[in-house]
Amino acid sequence: MRMRPYRTVKNVITGVVITFINITERRKQDDHLKVLLKELQHRTNNLFAVIQAMIRQSAKHSASISDFESQIAGRIQGLSQSNALLLDRDWQSVPLEKLINSQLTPFIGKDNARIEMGGPAVYVSSDCVQTLGLALHELATNASKYGALSVPEGKIALHWEFTGGGSVPEGFRLEWREHDGPPVKPATRTGFGSFVIDRMVNSALNAKVEIELAPEGLRWTLDMPAGQIERATEKAHSREPRDRQGTKMN
Repeated sequence: MRMRPYRTVKNVITGVVITFINITERRKQDDHLKVLLKELQHRTNNLFAVIQAMIRQSAKHSASISDFESQIAGRIQGLSQSNALLLDRDWQSVPLEKLINSQLTPFIGKDNARIEMGGPAVYVSSDCVQTLGLALHELATNASKYGALSVPEGKIALHWEFTGGGSVPEGFRLEWREHDGPPVKPATRTGFGSFVIDRMVNSALNAKVEIELAPEGLRWTLDMPAGQIERATEKAHSREPRDRQGTKMN
């Protein structure tokens, strides 16, 4: 509220002018900004902790300086992709298809035929985007070195679904299957990638992970509580368009 005297042309005060300005929306925006800044600080601290762990583990399992540099660069890029999605969506949940595409695009480019995706349109909570993005990055890295993405004809199939509970599902399953790649060989050593796709995902997402070195290619299955996943039909806004042409959605 602002008040000022009302003066005549002879500079005589004959009244008062009171002006009211509604600042409700401004205050709402300020409060929203404060929440975002706190969330950003929290996530930045977590991000630094993950990067420190990456550096330690990558250095421990790298054969050379160049190998270390390559691993760190790729993993930081993967983290950057996940955080870019979160920033773009105002730190809200992210479409699973977008998260998958963001992590696999650096490895396959625009070659859509190498990736097959199937499952309901769902959103991944902001709390698990980073962890799931890291796992997808490590799976794609491994596939590009030793698996299906290391040969031109190799392909990857991803399928996801809700499990148990009927109309209110209890769990969510995501499966990564490689096929048409080179013969699968057991790993001779474990590194940060193995830690991410198994123990880190297990702990951070309260999930169960199964890894199978099947003859036709690696199979990685993630079972986690359904609370971190939301159907697109349950979102207040309309479903976003797909990023890639040719992806198959059941």
